[in-house]
Amino acid sequence: MKDSKKDLTKDFIKDLFYKKPKEIFTFDYRNIEEIKENCVFVIDTNVLLLPYKNGSKSLKEIDKVFKKLKSEERLFIPSQVAQEFMDNRSNKIKELYKNINDQKSKLVSIKIENIPIFEELEEFKNIKKFEKEANDLIKKQKDEYDKLIEKIKSWSNFSDPISLIYKNIFTEDIIIELNEENKKDFSKKLEERYTYKIPPGYKDEKKSDSGEGDLIIWFTILQIAEYSKKDLIFVSGDIKSDWCNTENSVILSPKANLINEFKIKSNNKSFHIIQLSDLLELFGGNKDVINKVREKENTKIKDDYEIIDEKNLEDLNNYYLNIEKKMFEDEKGIFTFRSSRTKNDGTIEYAKDYGLRAFKIYVSTQVNA
Repeated sequence: MKDSKKDLTKDFIKDLFYKKPKEIFTFDYRNIEEIKENCVFVIDTNVLLLPYKNGSKSLKEIDKVFKKLKSEERLFIPSQVAQEFMDNRSNKIKELYKNINDQKSKLVSIKIENIPIFEELEEFKNIKKFEKEANDLIKKQKDEYDKLIEKIKSWSNFSDPISLIYKNIFTEDIIIELNEENKKDFSKKLEERYTYKIPPGYKDEKKSDSGEGDLIIWFTILQIAEYSKKDLIFVSGDIKSDWCNTENSVILSPKANLINEFKIKSNNKSFHIIQLSDLLELFGGNKDVINKVREKENTKIKDDYEIIDEKNLEDLNNYYLNIEKKMFEDEKGIFTFRSSRTKNDGTIEYAKDYGLRAFKIYVSTQVNA
């Protein structure tokens, strides 16, 4: 990466951020209300997965909005999103399966000890009678759990309620493949963004896909922009600081370079990022459903980060965070360190809203002398 950095020039950054600088103050950046009836919508993977944590009412509202946008030819998903949904859907089904099995395992039969001296007492006879009735109900519950478990097993062929809805909505014309022009020199483009920390994707360098997924999605959005020449709203449940300007988990706006890149590709159209709850609200969805979806969005951080108690934090401090040298920190809460205990370089990424009570740790395998 260092060698390629020498080959890049500051003109790359200038071109990306400040192309047509005279238009910075004259660009008509239209708000969401102004564009919602004519713009196109692109859906992110996490939005497609969110219904697995919501009830059937929210699924009906999502289905209604998606069908409306599809009928108006204003709904798209990148092929990368479709692939990520397929890769992650099985994990969601596994979570449901585990949840139901865990619930079933908590159903324990009642066993009342037989005490001979009480056998003829009416009160004790009633206790034994209720024991049998309770155990009969527990058995019926277990039988219903078994039926539900079998149904979940049958969903391996994409017959779960969510996948069935998506099959009817996300037809081939809605799934957009990245074209050959955008595929060309993709690795080089990704490396350039890592080198200069250009959104999106550079903060996902340590992920298994090295941040490729986000950049493929972004390039697909730009491809849609170039073809449609329309304003675009990206619906995502992933509030990441390399996509958005945020405060207290609220999206304020996309990053400036994303707005600018989109403007250039779309011939001066506007780009926005919203969450699923915002999309439902935009089209008059049920308020109770919107609030429940928003609640799931706001608790997503607990799924992404390990939330630990203060005692565990102290133990972790003693082991990992015996920091000899703090190297840098950014607005999301990512900093690298060298542990004086392990002599390893590492990275801690922590959630801003939770401070160091919620974080992931990446430790280099290389031991430094």
